[in-house]
Amino acid sequence: MKRSFISILFTLIFFSACLPQASPNPTPAPTKTNKPSPTASPSSTPTLRPSPTSTRTPTAIPTNTPIPTSTATQTFDSDNLGEIETDAVYCTIDGVSLKMDIYYPTYGDQPWPVVVYVHGGRWTGGDKATGSGLRYVEALLDEQIMVVSVNYRLAPEYVFPAPLEDIKCAVRHLRANAGYYNLNPLKIGTFGTSAGGHLTSMLGLVSHGAGYDDAGGYQDTYSRVQAVASLFAPSDFSFSCKDDLVSYIFGASSCKDTGTLLLASPLSYVGSNAPPFLLIHGEKDRIVPIKHSRVLYRALTDAGAPYVTLVEVENGGHGFQAVGGKLNPTKSQISKLLIDFFVQYLK
Repeated sequence: MKRSFISILFTLIFFSACLPQASPNPTPAPTKTNKPSPTASPSSTPTLRPSPTSTRTPTAIPTNTPIPTSTATQTFDSDNLGEIETDAVYCTIDGVSLKMDIYYPTYGDQPWPVVVYVHGGRWTGGDKATGSGLRYVEALLDEQIMVVSVNYRLAPEYVFPAPLEDIKCAVRHLRANAGYYNLNPLKIGTFGTSAGGHLTSMLGLVSHGAGYDDAGGYQDTYSRVQAVASLFAPSDFSFSCKDDLVSYIFGASSCKDTGTLLLASPLSYVGSNAPPFLLIHGEKDRIVPIKHSRVLYRALTDAGAPYVTLVEVENGGHGFQAVGGKLNPTKSQISKLLIDFFVQYLK
């Protein structure tokens, strides 16, 4: 179903919910580390303790893999320009039709870069049409970057790795049907908030062939992405752990089930071949403590990942709610940092 972009965008309901919860780039990357806007004055080089978990070796280890592209002849429907295509089915897994909303730019003679947005919601709720990250859609469209917002299977009915399998299938679907959507299959990025940020980090770090690309079809197409932005998201479930949370979301017996928690933690998959990463986190986040982004930043840096930036938001709570003072960077500056990141690495 298609709806006018303008009429839909202004009726979106925003909310922020969650809980604590590397194949080289196909095109040459810039030779300097992506840095935040100088007007935002965030701390991009925090003083951190070395991560005690950076040497862990889970059973699924990322590897370098090429990105084959679709050779099928497909035609883009120009009537979609400036439209939102809602509830498009991207994959069917375990009998569940997985749906996405597609936000098309208003013009474009060349295939667009695309950013896949993954909503938050404690892995148990949330929706592609109401996630807080939708606030960035219009600015991305203004840069002629297509946005796809995806739904995924939710706990407790579907435990991890179901949501990771889903969003990987979404990327494979988009890449396999690049001509139909007028997207560039070599320029796919992703961002997510809280639980969605955890999933986007996993999407960026867990390789094709690690066992999470076997469901939903398009197995001859890879799910690698070229840029990842993770906002106030968990990275390591060995701390901030709660038995009931890891049980009904990740299927772990308890917080002592380290094997399961390792496989669900982005920190376990860090390598030098990680795509460019942007981490943004409020320093006063009490739901997902900033330690999660700090240890992931340090692990990526220590592993030799060449392009990683951490932006710490002063007085920022979960979802960038102000706590005890004004936000620095401000919400508008955070938005600019996010947009500039994708422009730099996808265009």
